[in-house]
Amino acid sequence: MSSHKGFSAEFGKALCEFAEQDDKICAITAAMTSGTGLSNFAKQHKNRFFDVGIAEEHAVTFGCGLASKGFRPVFAVYSTFLQRSYDQLIHDAALGNNHLVLAIDRAGIVGSDGETHQGVFDVSMLNTIPNSTIYSPPSSTIGFLPILGSRSSYNFSVKGSAMNITI
Repeated sequence: MSSHKGFSAEFGKALCEFAEQDDKICAITAAMTSGTGLSNFAKQHKNRFFDVGIAEEHAVTFGCGLASKGFRPVFAVYSTFLQRSYDQLIHDAALGNNHLVLAIDRAGIVGSDGETHQGVFDVSMLNTIPNSTIYSPPSSTIGFLPILGSRSSYNFSVKGSAMNITI
């Protein structure tokens, strides 16, 4: 399975299907619409799609604001860039008890994306955050189920096809 038709594309398809059933689901990205599989969501749900530019910190805080008003925000982000939002994950998501789902793309070692795109610190970083759950789903549909929960959750996917990571 190529990376173009891999987990990111399947995630985007699943998110669109869930959003058809729940008008509170919205998607946030930090200048990575295509890379995180959100291109179709951006077209199909224009009023619930937000690209905040290269501002991962703002994406988390914005998502928590949406969650505090009853929305179900999903922030799709490359693992390596998520570290920029560590403080916001603790203060706004975890301590604020806001339900934010992170769809973490390119977790772990991703080889061909280059040294700046390796997601090698994601699990160790997120393990320190209270009031949250970490998942590594075997498929995009199963991986999306945490949006139905009440805690912040972090879903990992590797570049290409789905893969399990035991945590």
